[in-house]
Amino acid sequence: MSRTTIWVVLGLVGAIGLGALLSLAALAAAGVLGSRPTAEPTQLITPGPPPGEVPASLTGSIHGIVWHDLCALAGGHGDRPLEPSLGCAALPDGSFAANGKFEPGEPGLGGALVQLGVGACPSAGLVSAATASDGTYLFSGLVAGPYCVSITAEQQPLMNLLPGVWTSPPGLLGSGTAYRSVELQDGQQVVFIDFGWDYSLLPVADPPAPDPTPTPTPPVSACLDRVEFVLDVVTSDNARFAPGEAFRKTWRLRNAGSCDWTPSYELAFASGHNLGGSIPARIGTSVPVGATIDLSVDLKAPLLAGTYRANFMLRTREGVFFGGGSEGEQAFWVQIVVAVPAGGWFGEYFANRTLSGEPAATRSDPAIDFDWGRGEPIAGIPVDGFSARWTIKTAFEAAT
Repeated sequence: MSRTTIWVVLGLVGAIGLGALLSLAALAAAGVLGSRPTAEPTQLITPGPPPGEVPASLTGSIHGIVWHDLCALAGGHGDRPLEPSLGCAALPDGSFAANGKFEPGEPGLGGALVQLGVGACPSAGLVSAATASDGTYLFSGLVAGPYCVSITAEQQPLMNLLPGVWTSPPGLLGSGTAYRSVELQDGQQVVFIDFGWDYSLLPVADPPAPDPTPTPTPPVSACLDRVEFVLDVVTSDNARFAPGEAFRKTWRLRNAGSCDWTPSYELAFASGHNLGGSIPARIGTSVPVGATIDLSVDLKAPLLAGTYRANFMLRTREGVFFGGGSEGEQAFWVQIVVAVPAGGWFGEYFANRTLSGEPAATRSDPAIDFDWGRGEPIAGIPVDGFSARWTIKTAFEAAT
């Protein structure tokens, strides 16, 4: 007979009279980050909900930028071929569009209205923010959980974006609304939640006529930033951790490009599951072409069992992300397996009544059958005003 595996989660809030809540839920986690540093942004237009009983140290923020993704075309008339500028990418139909990558010299768009919603995308309505003159924005005072950051071209009371298209996030060409999902952890500051816009009606300027007697100059070739993954020094793929367990990941990486890395280069989160950590973080040393460096980041396993993968890249001082591959598009990653300890329920005990923040204590409980009387449930937890959550993975025989 077949068997079905499910997760059962129990929650308990401690007070003078104890109550229990049994819920059965399917849970998933996802996170995406963008690719830009931010300057000091504007304040919120509409204030968000107060944190309530959540300590300020456990509230986080989301930062980002809305920028003008430049692409200009010259020629295309008479006998002159179409000449795209730097920053343009060829489309299958032979036309060109901005490439969706921030590059030095591309300006931020001030006065753009950005929306924040709770839960999976698409969602909005929690709070809105207008970008500063440099295009940056900020949502602060946020508790942990899933959020959706979005911007709609047609709904911009302070500026005009039309006509044009979103080039970042990728895959949204032609859509008036662009979304980015964020899984925020307690006290975390998430940056690089960015949006690139390509205006359709840019002035087209022909290049100036060449000097009939130009002065010969040697050709200048820009160097390339590339990463080659060498090995996992600490924490190999699919390493197993208990829920909420802290761990360190260390990669050995080789400078496989033609640019020397400076101490201002940074290790940055690119996509996948958000495992926390002080990211972005400067590499702090020079790495010549061909040399290797061991880069580490301290992370934390999620509280729910499953397989989690976080993708990382390096970032230049100008905010350009790069990894491996011919175009520098390949990330390096950490992939872990979170498993509930065998032998019973995984108990998480909180020193508050709302299951907020990190648990003050965890342990494996053989059964949920307690009579604490007037005593504390576990050392370090108050007699009253606490909460607890138990999780177990179990199998049920298939039946009606």
